[in-house]
Amino acid sequence: MKIFSIIIGLFILSCGLIQDKGNLPELLIMRELNKKGSSNYIPAKISITPTTNLRTSESGTSIQISVSINKAPTSDVNIKNITISDALEGKIDKTSLTFTSSNWNTIQIITVTGLDDLIVDGDKTYTISFDPSVSFDTEFNGLTINSLSITNVDNDTVDFVMTPITGLITSETGTSTNFTVQLTSPPTSTVTIPSITSSNTLEGTVYNSSFLLLTKGYA
Repeated sequence: MKIFSIIIGLFILSCGLIQDKGNLPELLIMRELNKKGSSNYIPAKISITPTTNLRTSESGTSIQISVSINKAPTSDVNIKNITISDALEGKIDKTSLTFTSSNWNTIQIITVTGLDDLIVDGDKTYTISFDPSVSFDTEFNGLTINSLSITNVDNDTVDFVMTPITGLITSETGTSTNFTVQLTSPPTSTVTIPSITSSNTLEGTVYNSSFLLLTKGYA
């Protein structure tokens, strides 16, 4: 009878503790209900740096974008369809990334290189976009990655290029010399140089007294 009474007493005591959750630490209850509530739980995260003041140039200057995740996944984490909004202003060396349980703590690099469009159009902004992550690890599946805004610095100028500009020799026996004229960037319409003259017509004359430079006539 004493043994039976002790068992009954322990059962009643345990029921009382379960009903009176205020006697248990809140974190302990949360751990039992949801592992995500544990004191050492770390939410899954994809990080990208840098995200501001991103600049390439038409001279071919590149930048490197670092991509990382913050803990080992239970399944591969894929970042697919990394795209660039303007293929005339820049290019990327990777279109997808994969993080595994083996390489998850290795930063992966995307190199973005500026391209020269040969047009005097000023600095242009383009974006790098990412699809949401895909993984059978539910914590890493569907994470959104913000697009990156990058400025490509223009290096084109409006000018003429004449070659050669030295070593031009004629003679009084009638020897002639030649030089070419080109634009440094393509025009939107025909460019005319209406008058080409000699400073001393007793020493030499110009065969072509004018030029028409078409859109293909640039350096």
